[in-house]
Amino acid sequence: GKPLALGSEVRIAGQAGEPALVGYDGIAYLDALEAHNVLEVQTPGGTCRVEFDYRKQGDGLPQIGPLACRKEQP
Repeated sequence: GKPLALGSEVRIAGQAGEPALVGYDGIAYLDALEAHNVLEVQTPGGTCRVEFDYRKQGDGLPQIGPLACRKEQP
């Protein structure tokens, strides 16, 4: 129920490359989204995952969410 911690790392599952960093208010900017996406987030408190569907609409910068990131079970 709280925004992700500033500086948390967000990766699109299955994609290589540098992670996106979470900024103020728990916002992260990502590109290369697919129709269905799974994000893996490394926070100071551990790892969580979030899944969502995305459909591109126009050329603007869409806002997706807020979304709930669920903690990984060990």
